[in-house]
Amino acid sequence: MSKKNIKVDGYAWIGENGAIDYGFFFGESDEPVQFQTTLKQIVRDTLEAYRVPAGGIANYHLEDMQLLSRSLQAAKNLIDQEIKRIEGAESND
Repeated sequence: MSKKNIKVDGYAWIGENGAIDYGFFFGESDEPVQFQTTLKQIVRDTLEAYRVPAGGIANYHLEDMQLLSRSLQAAKNLIDQEIKRIEGAESND
């Protein structure tokens, strides 16, 4: 049996409207295999995975939800800090 290696490069991009594009380049191809979703849809899908058949969120997932919320808040804080840094740099010019 022969072995063959295939180079795979991936990317992800979050647009300013929350759209998420992601994909993969296989081998030497210039054309990626592309996928699209939204940040809102990913959050909804994640929350749906935490549900129990009765429709509520499983108690053992409450900590997961808190961690997810903190992670998303940290991402927002990072963006806000970068905006302030750029605005501060522009006012110094």
